[in-house]
Amino acid sequence: MGEIPEDEMDIWLEADPAEDPTDDTYPHVYEQSLDRIAIALGGKAVLPPAFQYIPGMLVGHDWRVRHAGLMAIASIAEGTNKLMQKELGKVVDVHAHAAAALINFCEGVERDILLPYLDPIVERLLKLLNPGTAGKTPKRYVQEQAITTLAMVADASEATFAKVIPQAS
Repeated sequence: MGEIPEDEMDIWLEADPAEDPTDDTYPHVYEQSLDRIAIALGGKAVLPPAFQYIPGMLVGHDWRVRHAGLMAIASIAEGTNKLMQKELGKVVDVHAHAAAALINFCEGVERDILLPYLDPIVERLLKLLNPGTAGKTPKRYVQEQAITTLAMVADASEATFAKVIPQAS
């Protein structure tokens, strides 16, 4: 659903989806297929595999992939609405998205710009990894995102990262 051909990009961006109900482009066909699968199989069958991919799509670098993630949620919503409410929290959790936003920041930032913020960033990411912080256990997907973000921060800060992480005794 995130693969919109470059030569059709301008047409797709300008199109009104309500205008052509017989739209047979790949993204539209995939959306219809997801909708039909969700209605036919229900939430128990569709949500687990869908939410293995959708959270990652929503924080992707390519806007087309983020759009496809949102459209996937919309497409499966009708057939999975009862169970969707439980899973949707994964998509809108502030901690996971904040950590994912840091990845985008670290990718394009110069090392010297990152260094003044390195200590508080690492400190907060480590808190997301620590079970029992603030009286509640962080969700696994938040911890996974924190690990991924720590890796990106380490890469962006280069050798300075080793100085920030407390050494095990």
